[in-house]
Amino acid sequence: MGIFAEHPDSAGGVLKALHGLEKCPGGIGRSDPDRHSTFAYVGDVDGIDIQMVKFESDIFQRTAEIKVANSIEKHNDLLVAKPDKSMMGPLDDTYKNR
Repeated sequence: MGIFAEHPDSAGGVLKALHGLEKCPGGIGRSDPDRHSTFAYVGDVDGIDIQMVKFESDIFQRTAEIKVANSIEKHNDLLVAKPDKSMMGPLDDTYKNR
């Protein structure tokens, strides 16, 4: 599944692919704070370079709504009008999305 995660280099966050969700069984006879918590792999699983994250239930919370262009063509027109921008939006209430 794809999620947007906060990132210091991107105001809108970055897209992360999570997969392989599993519950942590915890250690036998030990008190483990992550016991029965769900974890997921992030991105590629390659050799021993594996990143995992704790899968919190709030990951499915609704995010703040933003106004975006209603078509790829409209979005491209906005980018052509401001070529110095690498990202566009959110659009304000004065934007006519037609």
